[in-house]
This record gives sequence, C-alpha cells and structure tokens, in this order.
Amino acid sequence: KNVAEVTADAVPIASRTDGTARLPETLTRREPHTTMVNSIVYIVELIVGLGLVIFVHELGHFLAAKLLGIRAERFSLGFGPRLVGFNWDGTDCRISLIPLGGYVMLPGESPDDEKTDDPAQLSNRPIWQRATVFSAGVVMNVLLSLVLFAVAFSIGVPFPRALIGQVDPDSPAEAAGLRDRKSVG
Repeated sequence: KNVAEVTADAVPIASRTDGTARLPETLTRREPHTTMVNSIVYIVELIVGLGLVIFVHELGHFLAAKLLGIRAERFSLGFGPRLVGFNWDGTDCRISLIPLGGYVMLPGESPDDEKTDDPAQLSNRPIWQRATVFSAGVVMNVLLSLVLFAVAFSIGVPFPRALIGQVDPDSPAEAAGLRDRKSVG
C-alpha cells in the first residue's frame, strides 16, 4: 500500500517487549517516487502559501497608504530586478526576481529621502497616519488568518482518530472501561 492509503486506525500498533509501541513496517516504508512527489508538492504549497502571506501583508500597507492619500511609488512581490508588472494609478506594481519577501515604496518613508512639502509624502503625515500604514500589514495578516481558519473549518479539516496505545492492568483507565487500541472521541 501507498503510505497515503494507510491510516493510523486501520493498522494495529505492535508493542515491544519493553512496553513501548512501534509503528508497523507498512507505515514506515515509503516508495521513493511517492516521497519525491510529496516533497515537490510540499515545496509548491510552501511557496504559494508564503507568497499569499507576503502579498496580503504588503497589500495592507499599500491600501492603507492609498486610503490616506499617501503616494505609493512601488508595490513589489520579491526583491531585485523587475520580471513583470504594470503601472496602476501612479504605482509600479511588479513581481521581482528574488521571491523572498516584498515591499511597498512610499516617498518619505526613509530618513534618507529628500524632504519636501508634498502632502502625499509619508513623512509629512500625522503620526497616527504613519502608524496606520506601518501596522496595516500585520492587521491584514491577522484578518487573513481568521478568513483562512473559517474557510478551512467550513470545508472540513480531517483529524485522525485518537487511539489508546496501552492501558495498564488494574489502573483507573481500565476501571473506566478503556481498552488497548480503542478509539477515543
């Protein structure tokens, strides 16, 4: 059987002579191609998931800036040279070469930026507006997690059945009716 086809409640857990449990060989043996495919799938899932978190985080900074009338010069997923992108409402939206993060470039964000009287510059805004822009990324990540939890649990999240490993003779657990390898819950 493929490892994915074997469930914990379908295979009895063998006991060693010292009382500890070991997994049956069918649970520990894996086919090489299955392991490689699973690894590739996990890597793709990681990249997509991390990309979503980064996108939503940077989108929070970007939307807060736009809603407050602060100019955003660049919205980038990734760092380094631009691969693809478009210009939207004066903002260079892009995907860059190195996919290890992202950023929103706001004029007046860095102390090294040239000081002007431009009201669309971040440094010329009240402290509460600057704090709103800086914290909006984290707020969006919290909202994303709430939405994803709600979606996941409305679709259904599989939970493996809990199995009792071993019940000691004459124990309170045995007196309560618990038996070896019986499911709980």
